[in-house]
Amino acid sequence: MLVEILKFRLEGAGHSVSVAKDGEEALAMVQSGAPQLIVLDSMMPILSGPEVLAQLKSDEAVRDIPVVMLTAR
Repeated sequence: MLVEILKFRLEGAGHSVSVAKDGEEALAMVQSGAPQLIVLDSMMPILSGPEVLAQLKSDEAVRDIPVVMLTAR
């Protein structure tokens, strides 16, 4: 699975990684502690990557966090 490969590679490079199971959980995780970078899958359940991105960019507290969008497709 793409998320596991990405997590393995990032942790191997010394980064701390948290994984959300869906877009709703991703938003909650960002609100509980702003990360340095957000990687979104464009096809997440509940809220898609573009939907999560739109909500993040409309929130002044987290809008400047860099976001990378990707997908296995």
